[in-house]
Formats: sequence, C-alpha cells, structure tokens
Amino acid sequence: MTGEAVLRTDVRTWPDVQALPEPVRSLVVQQEGTATTAQLVAGGVPARTVARRVRCGRWQRLHRGVVVLQSGPVRWRQRAHGALLAAGPGSALSHASAAYLHGFRATPGRSVVVSVPAERVVRPHAGLVVRRRRRVPPAWGGCGPWAPRTRCSTSCTRPPTRTRRWP
Repeated sequence: MTGEAVLRTDVRTWPDVQALPEPVRSLVVQQEGTATTAQLVAGGVPARTVARRVRCGRWQRLHRGVVVLQSGPVRWRQRAHGALLAAGPGSALSHASAAYLHGFRATPGRSVVVSVPAERVVRPHAGLVVRRRRRVPPAWGGCGPWAPRTRCSTSCTRPPTRTRRWP
C-alpha cells in the first residue's frame, strides 16, 4: 500500500489533545485528532470552548458537529474519520475511499465516500459523498484496530483474468 493512507497522524503530542481529560483524549487519539462536538462535551469540554476554538481558527470544522483539533492541513485519514463521524453509526468508507485505504487505488479522490443504511438521512456536501444501501455488508478495519471502518465491495477489485492451478 502506498500513499498517504498508510500514514497515521500522531496527535498524542498536540497540546490541545494532551489537555483533554480521559477517556475523550484516547478517543481523539484513536480518531487521529477528529471528534464530534458531542464527544468532546461528553468528555468534559464545554461546547462554548469548542465553538471559540473553531471560530478563532485553532480548530477546524470538517462537517456539521465534527471538528479536527488542529489549524494546519487536514490529512486524508482525518477527513475519512470526520466523514465517518458525520455519517454516524453503521457508516463505513466505501467505493474509491475504501479502495484507497486498502491499497487498491493510488489516489483517494476528491471526496470521501461513505455508505450508510438506507433509512439514515445524511446530507452529502463538499468533500463527502453519501451512498445509501438497503443491505450494508459488515465493515472491517483490515489495517488494525485503529483503521477507519470500511466496506470494500467486490467492485473495488477486478477478478483475475486467468485462474492459476496449483499442483
């Protein structure tokens, strides 16, 4: 696997992450510096603090209710975590995004693509493509427990042109 997908962002040393109380600190580290406002508030960070840090540019809003706890460039994996947080439970990276994460594609594409259960209402917007599915296959993080949830369907790969027979 090549490209930025394999590069994790080590957020443990970021001052804003270090200042977070446990267990929200561990959650933010696992999510590579991204969190929902609800997660931060539940972890003891006042909502006004989140709003102030976004407003002054110390943190960035990725999606409605989702922030990244930095002011610098946002990496693809952080965008992917943010998309999954915005899409909610049962969502997973899919299509080109899942293919990129698992090394089937060299580039991630302009937007992060997530699949959600058909009954969920998630509005697509800049940087986020939402695919609704009646039946969502199980998600897995094939790169370790920290990997974003993915659904890499058979459409990501091409079947071999020849079947090799083993003796």
